Amino acid sequence: MSSQRKLSRGPLRMVWILLLLAGSSAVSGYGQTAQEKASAFAAIKAKWQSLPGVDRDADNAELLAFLRARPEFSDSGIVAGSSTVWAKFNDGRVLILANNFELGPPDPAAPSEIPFRLPSPEAQANSKSPAHSVFSSPSELLAPLAVAQELPKTRQARLMHPIRNWPTAVPNIRQWLIDAGYDVVDDPGTLTSLRTLADDGILYMEAHGGQARVTPTDPGTKFAVWTADEYDVFEDSDAKLKEDLDLGRVLYMGGNELSDPVTRELVPVFHYGITDKFVTEYWKFGANSLAYFTVCQSDGGGIGVQDFKNAVLAKGASVYAGWSQSVRTNIALRTAKLVFDRLLGANDPNAFPEQYFKQRPFEWLSIGGDPLQSDLAQHSLGIDITTGALLSFTPNSIAGLGDFGLLAPSIMLMSPIEVDLPFTPFTAGTLQITGAFGSDPRPDPDSKVTVGGLDCPVKPNGWTPDLILCDMPSGAAGDVVVTVRKHQSNKARLTKWDGTFAYAIEGDGSLKATITYHALFRPDVRKVRTVIHLPPIGPFFTTATLTDESTASYACSGSAVSTVGSTTTTITWTGAGNVPASRVLPPSANSFQMGLNGIPGPTVQVTTDHGPEPGCDWTSVLVTPDGTYTQTGHWRLKGPEFDIGVMPIEPSDPSFPGGSKSDFPFCDAPQTFTPARCRVDWGPIPAAFRPDPNSAR
Repeated sequence: MSSQRKLSRGPLRMVWILLLLAGSSAVSGYGQTAQEKASAFAAIKAKWQSLPGVDRDADNAELLAFLRARPEFSDSGIVAGSSTVWAKFNDGRVLILANNFELGPPDPAAPSEIPFRLPSPEAQANSKSPAHSVFSSPSELLAPLAVAQELPKTRQARLMHPIRNWPTAVPNIRQWLIDAGYDVVDDPGTLTSLRTLADDGILYMEAHGGQARVTPTDPGTKFAVWTADEYDVFEDSDAKLKEDLDLGRVLYMGGNELSDPVTRELVPVFHYGITDKFVTEYWKFGANSLAYFTVCQSDGGGIGVQDFKNAVLAKGASVYAGWSQSVRTNIALRTAKLVFDRLLGANDPNAFPEQYFKQRPFEWLSIGGDPLQSDLAQHSLGIDITTGALLSFTPNSIAGLGDFGLLAPSIMLMSPIEVDLPFTPFTAGTLQITGAFGSDPRPDPDSKVTVGGLDCPVKPNGWTPDLILCDMPSGAAGDVVVTVRKHQSNKARLTKWDGTFAYAIEGDGSLKATITYHALFRPDVRKVRTVIHLPPIGPFFTTATLTDESTASYACSGSAVSTVGSTTTTITWTGAGNVPASRVLPPSANSFQMGLNGIPGPTVQVTTDHGPEPGCDWTSVLVTPDGTYTQTGHWRLKGPEFDIGVMPIEPSDPSFPGGSKSDFPFCDAPQTFTPARCRVDWGPIPAAFRPDPNSAR
């Protein structure tokens, strides 16, 4: 619609109205004059503004009586349970008066943490709400919910707020989406812009919604959503608008706007609304998209509402979210903020921050899939207990189209695999990441996994919606981030322990063998949130094995002499070398492996194992009156097993203090005369990259 034909709120608008009232014969529709419609809208506005505004049902009854007395209309009524009045002009075009989107009180200073309590069955039975359960969803629209971990395949997010001066969540949601890597389109919500809706990954719309009867004998209804375009007296000179009106894609809507955000004074105005036929004609969604309507009755029980929802789903939306009945604005907007904050893991301090660590992104099923157990329920949102309105999510029933889950990848757990595991895809150096990531986005250049800022190449077939396998760079630790089409996950930190263990075996005389282990481990020792809203628990692993940087060195030396009678025996130990950490279990030749077992406790045990070959050569020379006899042998390195104490769990520093152990019940050693003595000493084992208390779990 051109700006020249659209009425403004200034003097020009008044001139046209005066001309029309003075006797203009401009025709609107099939014989209905623009004068008649302009007169009707002016009269309805005056009547609407004169109503007390205390009892909405009583106000709507008065509006209906007023409409039935007007000669411009051939039919009118109130859709039961919808709080909307409708009327049909003599030319067949329909008007909806959406007196249902209540402003509600201003938001409280701090969000409530008190879970809501549903009304009793008796209270629900006596409610003025429509006669359907707040838990109902049309069964024919429900898809299997086993797979709900996909992210939108397009980065385009369209936000609309066509109600003038009305409170809105759009600024918050816009910033969160931009921060998460989405390309935000601030759509004005006009008919022109709505006709171009295509390939959106996210559609978020705040608007009026209402229903109307099409014919007196038709039990069905027609549902419409408010747009930014005001009624235009020259509508039929716009060929596209006339076509949309004639074909039922567009109808008239009356609804309240705020004339002054400070005084909160409401004023009724008349705009165009779009129906399911408009959606079918013009809209197209991207794969795995979310269509979220902060619109009254946008998921109610009327046939027209279901037609609108089905049209959105038929045009490719993966999940449709809407309200079952009329909802107060403050409840609707706070609900929208919480939903998008949780889908993105935005953790905005003004959008219901969680105790016990920030919250990673979660799927919509966790946020609003269960009215009693969801995160919305925990925050007394997703339901308006005054009106009975419930926010519902409906996945697309077409196979493969209803898999939308969340708006950012989400890391729950990580398991570094430092040794080959036979008969599995897990090879040494693999990082196993569990969470929700969507399908493999490769070869998208803006999708990757990093560990400590270094690329962690994903293995072939190593990306599934709930599991990623990537090859860790040697020695890499720190923040792990999964990025999908520029959308970053929560940061999950791999901690790194770097310890030195000195193991000494002492025999008789100067016999001595020492093994010095430089041991590095990179476990995930974070607490993690397995269920939305609940406090994080863990850590969730019991064993850590060495990284490929770990090494050991050994040295065997010394001698001992024993004389018994006329026989003298001399034992010597020799040998030295370096051995790397093994990448297989059991350790291969010339390598070793060490494990930390029993994490997170109560105590952590160190175990060591050496492969064949490295060790001490020993020689025993016996000198007797009858001659000299020499024996030789090889002692394979054997490491100790010992406890290093309790691992502190966050928020404590997960470093280990230094210590020693010498009371080994048995000390394996090369050849000697008397039992050897073993001792292990270690200094403090600091934890680099400690879990970040500010990271989301």
